[in-house]
Amino acid sequence: MGRFTRVQSINPNCGNKSLEWIQIRRSAPFFAGIARTRDFARARSRSAAAVSLRTELFDYALPRRLIAQTPAARRDQSRLLVVDRRARTVAHHVFADLPDFLRAGDILFRNNAAVLPARLFAQRPTGGQVECFLVRPAGPVNEWWCLLRPARKLPAGATFARDGAFSAVVRAREGDGLARVAFSTPGGESIVTAANRLDRKSTRLNSSH
Repeated sequence: MGRFTRVQSINPNCGNKSLEWIQIRRSAPFFAGIARTRDFARARSRSAAAVSLRTELFDYALPRRLIAQTPAARRDQSRLLVVDRRARTVAHHVFADLPDFLRAGDILFRNNAAVLPARLFAQRPTGGQVECFLVRPAGPVNEWWCLLRPARKLPAGATFARDGAFSAVVRAREGDGLARVAFSTPGGESIVTAANRLDRKSTRLNSSH
């Protein structure tokens, strides 16, 4: 089985919201990207019943100044971090350098998954604030299992809305804290489309301050 090289790039199209991973399959023991490989290797060697990962294994310092806030002026100048695990070195490059790390026969796997801005803010008819977190689709179009706050004030039948964006009604409550919520949007667009639009608007407002 060939090993996988992972090259991490700050996605220039997604600001600070997405890290794009490109995997390169090859036989050489070369690795690029950020990972605590030894910690994960030790964890995977144990039996499934005995594995107990500590959350501190995932803690690391990441200063805000090192997180991309706006797209690079030139897309091929987005940052690229390369870790050579054979030489045990870390090097900083730009995405335009990626061909320098490729060899004949390498296969690239591109992860283009989008980040869903799952947290929505709205109001109850009384004016009270509502925080709604989209967890997973519930089946019918625009019905989602959600986490709601304040939960006690949003029983089955309760409604909330955000002017010009969406209205919602709580269809059912489950014992695990989830609520089945039906959303209505102008023009019948999906609540995911509405959430992305609201997120872009919020990002523009924040960047203007």
